[in-house]
Amino acid sequence: MSRDLELSQLSPILPGRLRFQVVSDLHIETICGHRSLTRDEIEDRINAIIVPSAPFLILAGDIGCPGSLPGEEHYRWFLGLQSSRFQAVFLIAGNHEYYSEISGVTGTYLTAPEIHQLIKSIADSFPNVYYLDRKAVLIDDLRIIGATLWSDIHSEREAQVEACVADYRRIHVPMYPGSKFPSSRPVTVKDTRIWHRYDLKYLRRQVKIAEANNQDVLVVTHHAPVHDGTSHPSHAGSALMSAFSNDLRALLADSPAIKLWVFGHTHHCCDMVVHDTRVYANQHGYCNDRESDYRNDTYVEI
Repeated sequence: MSRDLELSQLSPILPGRLRFQVVSDLHIETICGHRSLTRDEIEDRINAIIVPSAPFLILAGDIGCPGSLPGEEHYRWFLGLQSSRFQAVFLIAGNHEYYSEISGVTGTYLTAPEIHQLIKSIADSFPNVYYLDRKAVLIDDLRIIGATLWSDIHSEREAQVEACVADYRRIHVPMYPGSKFPSSRPVTVKDTRIWHRYDLKYLRRQVKIAEANNQDVLVVTHHAPVHDGTSHPSHAGSALMSAFSNDLRALLADSPAIKLWVFGHTHHCCDMVVHDTRVYANQHGYCNDRESDYRNDTYVEI
């Protein structure tokens, strides 16, 4: 899943501090797939979840499930709607974006690389939607970098995580990469650990480039950059913690250029400072989540 850097440059409408509306974990499949709702009612619900308050929108993953047939249509429609409401939309994939269902036509699952290409093609169909999977966008002296940042799951928790976390049943990778015969297998912790290393290597490299050019950095990931404070307090000390967050305190301590890091995945909203970096999440979660501090009209400045 490694790709070369593509650097896009944007110009803000107004000078001064940049405003970003940050949302994640919308899980639009639970709304768009509601059979009792009309398209107008679905659009009303989506519009109520995101009330534009800034020129730039960041979608920090788990927006929908484009790997299923209705999910692809919903995902495309949703991005088109947000494209029309914001100057620019910055998108990364969460783990749920890579969930797939078996096709009644081919009898196979869409694999993670195939879904990545699908998301890219959908994003590329809108002129102001930027898919930040190991990509960067420059706005003045602010470098925006993104990656899913799969978590670095502890080896002693590998079997437990694979048994308990749905990713390791719902995400598929090619059984024989490069083969002309379609076949796949469920992803493993060994796979996602490799993806984590690729993602982290990319982020570190981009931070170094920013520092060399006296640029500030905004990092967008799905998985959290630190453990403490990024999940609901009831999950403190959980054996599954490393499936949801990373321990990148050393990176933050060594990288003063990183001014803001936004994330999702944990269904827990937070706004805190770690080694002079603002760490922020505005996560909607499922409609039946027990509590949420999600704000539909808030923004951050940098």
